[in-house]
Amino acid sequence: MITFNHHDRDIEDPWLRARLAMLPAGARILDVGCVDGWVLDEYHGAVGVDARRAPDKWAQRVYTGDAAITPYLDASFDAVTCVSVLEHVGLGWYGDPEGDDGKAGRIVAEMARVLAPGGWLLLTVPIGLTMTKDGRPFARPVHVADVNRWLGNAGLAVRERLQVSTLLWDAALDDNGDASREVVLVAAQKPLPGESP
Repeated sequence: MITFNHHDRDIEDPWLRARLAMLPAGARILDVGCVDGWVLDEYHGAVGVDARRAPDKWAQRVYTGDAAITPYLDASFDAVTCVSVLEHVGLGWYGDPEGDDGKAGRIVAEMARVLAPGGWLLLTVPIGLTMTKDGRPFARPVHVADVNRWLGNAGLAVRERLQVSTLLWDAALDDNGDASREVVLVAAQKPLPGESP
């Protein structure tokens, strides 16, 4: 049973947990934007990347730096998770530099690079959210067409796409005073050699 707590994580977390549970034991997992998440706590072999410094408990498992340029080898992971991150990149929040409108697409390409053939990108993004914090853009409006373009350019095949619209998120109004939210949850797979996306 899901208890809704007026936050997008109430939809994203159960969806992500269910998909990660389908991975084989010992699957290699990378969590992008990991510092506020739970993946590293629940999957002790998982590693993360974040522009922010990781808590001490994860210090040896987190690359602190740019998610668009990671130190991992090609095809290093069976799954990459990225939950509500792409709407914030390039805006100067969470230790990420400001002024890079194309960064989200480069991060998706990097996630695809480090995925092994047959591996999964598990991605969530709020759709069309415009939000300002302290007089600066906090969330960039992302549209389904943006997500489709990023995944297509990265050569990933969408295997599942859920788009959820709800009025649950009354804890943080957008710039128009609207409490409604829409989020897209995508499971995309890196094709095996010889397969097309």
